[in-house]
Amino acid sequence: MTKLDMVRSHVETLLEGMLGIEKAWADGDGDYPVRYENALYFVRLVGYDQPVVQVFSVAVEGVDKSPELLDALNEINTELRFARAMWIRGQILIESDHLGETLEAQDFANACNIVARATDEYAPRLAVSFGGTTAFEDEKDVTYEPPPTPEHRGYL
Repeated sequence: MTKLDMVRSHVETLLEGMLGIEKAWADGDGDYPVRYENALYFVRLVGYDQPVVQVFSVAVEGVDKSPELLDALNEINTELRFARAMWIRGQILIESDHLGETLEAQDFANACNIVARATDEYAPRLAVSFGGTTAFEDEKDVTYEPPPTPEHRGYL
């Protein structure tokens, strides 16, 4: 069994426990769609020898790349901790990465919360300023409540 296979099995076990499902299945892209805190996220595994678990949301879809957008994303990235915002193929993604071999349940939950808070905070403003639709907003159901703000922000 490869490292990637072991991490995939571990991530599936974490997803199954967190979501209360019998079996976690990847979609056609190899991503695991996750409904967490009533919003849609994706979990992806990348890398073979040193697998990384990515938790991400599509914050804004249908947005054109421009120097002003890239400046705004750069500014957001100076404010984010343990996540990043980026433009890829017409989408703004909010993403958090974790080394797969050391991923624990609390790490995974924290990654989901970080992605949710950042997406909640920045996606609507980015869509107003640069166009596109807030995919994350559209995926929320009526019972959605933002994840709690952590007591401590930033680094020690």
